[in-house]
Amino acid sequence: MRWCGPHTGSASLWGRNGAGMERGGASIASVTPTEAELLAAETAVWEALRAGDRAADRALLAPDFLGVYPTGFVDRDDHVAELDEGPIVAEFDILETRTMATGQDSALIAYRVRFRPTADGEPLEWMVSSIWRREPDGSLVNTFSQDTPVERGSGEGSSEG
Repeated sequence: MRWCGPHTGSASLWGRNGAGMERGGASIASVTPTEAELLAAETAVWEALRAGDRAADRALLAPDFLGVYPTGFVDRDDHVAELDEGPIVAEFDILETRTMATGQDSALIAYRVRFRPTADGEPLEWMVSSIWRREPDGSLVNTFSQDTPVERGSGEGSSEG
């Protein structure tokens, strides 16, 4: 499953004011997705998962989307099919974020997310990395995501972080 979410803290290559990075003397901030755009895009995916909105989920994923999850590889159709029976997330929160440019029209956002699949379910934590690409019309599409569950220690003396 894909798990994305809103921003509660971050470190970024764009700095606090969103100023552009320089590559070969030219600013790439105008084409490279900004930290704010990445967070908004990830939040939109989370909202689609929470609402069970298949159309919104499909619109946010590139036709060649690749997901790498504990269950294996998924494409865009597989990802959208997770919503066939309705919402798959009840609530979510981002605990940490990091962003970095991966090209002139793409960037990566990585984060730790805590979420509940159902309102009465146990909270889960995952580490997520997503790459977003700016399309010619200016929109962003998710091209890649890797989601990894965070293992929790058990019993006294565990070193949960």
